[in-house]
Amino acid sequence: MKKTVSIILALIFVFSSFVCFADSDLTLKLDGKLMVTDVPPVIVNDRTMVPFRAIFEELGITVNWSDALRKVYATADDITVILTVDSEKMIVNENIITLEAAPFIMNDRVLVPVRAVCEALKCTVDWEADTRTVIIKTKDYVEPSFNETIGGDPAYVKKDIEFDKSLFEAINSERKKLGIPELLYDETLAGIALSHSTDMAKRDYIDHTDPDGVGPFDRIDKASVSYVAAAENIASGFSTAAKVVESWLNSPKHSANILNAEFNKIGVGYFAGGTNGTYWTVILISD
Repeated sequence: MKKTVSIILALIFVFSSFVCFADSDLTLKLDGKLMVTDVPPVIVNDRTMVPFRAIFEELGITVNWSDALRKVYATADDITVILTVDSEKMIVNENIITLEAAPFIMNDRVLVPVRAVCEALKCTVDWEADTRTVIIKTKDYVEPSFNETIGGDPAYVKKDIEFDKSLFEAINSERKKLGIPELLYDETLAGIALSHSTDMAKRDYIDHTDPDGVGPFDRIDKASVSYVAAAENIASGFSTAAKVVESWLNSPKHSANILNAEFNKIGVGYFAGGTNGTYWTVILISD
């Protein structure tokens, strides 16, 4: 859950001597998401300085400022951080920390040392030298693993059966409530479903028919699966299997597919990545 932090910020700047330069090639990422700042990051004494809003607003922090003071106050849970413009002293609760680069104002924006501020708020900060990226992770962030890229960006792929299994079990749970025979999991159908979910993410579309005109029945036939009847449900952007099933139950056509007593086998394909973040496909057949 994002925290609410109150900030009081001064907009007064007293010039002090330091060497800095803007670094427009430097990238900032918070919990895996690119951060865009209206003022480029600046390197001061080998420390990355960024506009405080770029961090605080991404963290859901409420920002206020006062022309009468030259301090920034940030409070989250049991942590209070106090920064003073043009001062190398940062207070974290009762501890005084000496910064290697003091906050300052540039182009009407207050820049703060990203590592010191984030670590004070219990975030971790890493540096990826080959991509010149500052990577910030909140304490509750769980980083997915990835092994592919889409459009140059990491595509987070869950190729084990955990998410597939959760959707499979959620559908069978709904069928069981209504006295409908449970579905059997079919690995061949699962492979077809995963292939379609992956293709939707890679080619950025959400449809039963792919950009080449290939539909679900074509994909099933290509895999040499024998069936009497078949159906396909797809979903995108949902973070959990429970939310997918809930959306399908609220749609007459989708509900009719997963609750059809004639179907006896199912395959599930889950892919995380692409524009919408998650892509889900289920294929149901009666054989």
